Amino acid sequence: MAFETATRAQQDYLSILFIDCGFTRAQRNAWLLDETGKDVHYLDDLSKAEAHRLIGKLIEMKEAK
Repeated sequence: MAFETATRAQQDYLSILFIDCGFTRAQRNAWLLDETGKDVHYLDDLSKAEAHRLIGKLIEMKEAK
């Protein structure tokens, strides 16, 4: 199966969630490394499946605040 890049909507939603959860850019990148096992500098480096999973985790974090 070919790598499908996260959609623009997923990338935008991730950006909003990172802001809502209070992440700095450095914290975001460190969290993405922990969660994906790869060095992610741009959200379009994520696959659709990764983005979907990460959105779920960030929603849980936001709701726990």
